[in-house]
Amino acid sequence: MGDSFQKIAAFDSSMFSAILHDPPSVSLAGDLYSGEFYKQAYRVLMPRGRIFHYIGDPNSSLGARATEGVVRRLKESGFAKVVQRPAEFGVVAYK
Repeated sequence: MGDSFQKIAAFDSSMFSAILHDPPSVSLAGDLYSGEFYKQAYRVLMPRGRIFHYIGDPNSSLGARATEGVVRRLKESGFAKVVQRPAEFGVVAYK
């Protein structure tokens, strides 16, 4: 238990095959939407691992803006493939 942004750094590299990421809103926890956090998520995922990032309603103005930034930062963090999943209100990124 604790702050995910701080705790993720303590995990070994390639420790997880999947991550389910459902952070609070950007206004409450912007660091959980940061490139630095996504780089750590990439690091702790095993080869061929994936992360599902819940964002919210992609048809809302906030959801659309958040999705665009999340997709860009996940790609910049090293994820080979990032797929928007509007029906699930999120994106899946593959290592």
